[in-house]
Amino acid sequence: FSNYIDTSEISLFNNNFSTEPIAVSSELFYLVNKSKEIFILSDGNFDITINPLLQLWGFNHDFKTAMVPDSLLIDSVKQYVNTNKLKLKNQSIQKRDPYIQINLNAIAKGYSVDKISQFFKSKEIYNYMIEIGGEIYVSGHNNENQLWKIGIRNPNLEGNFILNSIQITNKAIATSGVYLDYFSIRNIEYSHLINPQTGYPIKHDLISVVVVADDCATADGIATALMVKGSNEGLKWINTVENIECLLISKGLNGQFNIAKSNGFK
Repeated sequence: FSNYIDTSEISLFNNNFSTEPIAVSSELFYLVNKSKEIFILSDGNFDITINPLLQLWGFNHDFKTAMVPDSLLIDSVKQYVNTNKLKLKNQSIQKRDPYIQINLNAIAKGYSVDKISQFFKSKEIYNYMIEIGGEIYVSGHNNENQLWKIGIRNPNLEGNFILNSIQITNKAIATSGVYLDYFSIRNIEYSHLINPQTGYPIKHDLISVVVVADDCATADGIATALMVKGSNEGLKWINTVENIECLLISKGLNGQFNIAKSNGFK
């Protein structure tokens, strides 16, 4: 799933400019299909075809942007960003536009956590915590026979490292945030998260989200979609989605942090 390795399956797919069905591995097919489900569920706020926009803004191999891309160029690239332009059938993926390219960085870590979890359970290991880059799955109990205690990072980097914690088991936890990942051009801060519908980095008060779901790939993708939606729209949305809960941290105009939780977040 690496966009940085020229011989990876995703790179070969992206560099195939055919509009005929492309045979892919079961893993790539599964994850693109899962991503398409989240795309539909989120009304397009989670979109794995965002790769052309990521490249335009310099988020590929190394960050290289010295200036904001021209608005006309952004609009011209946006035509290649729409998961609906991917057709999945019989273990193959068809591009409705030859210039469609995918990027799974917002869901692949969560999927990797799920694969390790499945492996542990196949070996009849049921008490464990898996963490890859902040995406987590916990099962059973810890070595003190207690529920797993997962810390929530404090976005205020000058305060305590842990803002709060949750006790949980048999669930996935994913986080997404912008308080560490941003860049500045002419004293204006830009997030590394791009809204696939506008073509621009997100700009609102939501700075961190924690998502709890049954599997980590779903939690990972939903966390990104929430960051794109923002706190108010995001909270309304999650309260309509079954089996997914969230905690949202936003920053007020006077710098204080505001915490909001979905109806079922304990």
